Amino acid sequence: MKKRIGLAGRVIKTGRPHFITDVAKVIPEEMLEQYPIILAENLKSLRAVPLLNNDEVIGVVLAGYRISGKMSEQTMGQFEHVVNRQFASLCQKG
Repeated sequence: MKKRIGLAGRVIKTGRPHFITDVAKVIPEEMLEQYPIILAENLKSLRAVPLLNNDEVIGVVLAGYRISGKMSEQTMGQFEHVVNRQFASLCQKG
């Protein structure tokens, strides 16, 4: 997978989920250009989950809101659980 920038790039690099409950508190405005999806979609709260196949990141699923604090810890955990379950099911059918 190509090296990427922004939040997806961080998830690809680490292979770990990443979440931001309030973009304004985590990413300085002058740094937003390094996060093209966040900037283009005006996201304020989001979660990015890696899609893993044999410990290799083959993609990233991102969900976000345009309202700060909208994605709670519980919502983030539920999102990650659903993504992992659905992806595992697709891989088994594969």
